[in-house]
Amino acid sequence: MARTKEDLFRIIGASNHCADEREAVDFYSTDPDCVDDLLAVESFHQNILEPCCGNGNIAKRLVEHNYSVTATDLYDHGYGTVGIDCFSYSDVNSDIITNPPYSLTTEFIDHMLAELKPGHKMALFLKLQTLEGQARYQKIFSQGKLRRVYIYVNRVACYKNDERYQKNDDGSLILDRNGNPKKIGSAACYAWFIFDADYQGYPEVRWITK
Repeated sequence: MARTKEDLFRIIGASNHCADEREAVDFYSTDPDCVDDLLAVESFHQNILEPCCGNGNIAKRLVEHNYSVTATDLYDHGYGTVGIDCFSYSDVNSDIITNPPYSLTTEFIDHMLAELKPGHKMALFLKLQTLEGQARYQKIFSQGKLRRVYIYVNRVACYKNDERYQKNDDGSLILDRNGNPKKIGSAACYAWFIFDADYQGYPEVRWITK
């Protein structure tokens, strides 16, 4: 069977070209297990800002790990303080861990780096292809604040409207050989990007191999 143009874009992870419409307010949730992966390799201050909290997958898992989390979002997805634009933050005196809206990735990073106080860092869950692009390099990466990139060897996914599991045509969950629900896969490669307000240099590349 011949592949369509949409099939090819989906394979390379270019979700903006997929046939399915993107979620109206760019809400794609993060698997809470990815927070565990991050905390296994990076340490953070006790106080964390989650300015794009969605339904709270990241914030809730951080609380489970005994962090104090300020969770906000511009839109109401059932968690956190609603109606706060992430671009309204200034003089951020805490670490930041979030999955920002990908349509505003460059603007978000630029704003938060300008407001992040010395001694703090920011962990963003992003597609690896975020590293691409001349304009983004000039505005973001040329600042030298990107300290580490943790690339997933095995594919993980962001979930449209937090729909994490594969389903049959009748709506029932598809189970794996152990009887557990199978998570929806991804054609895109994701990574944790660690920005450090005190860093100046080239980033280190590491891998998450679980």
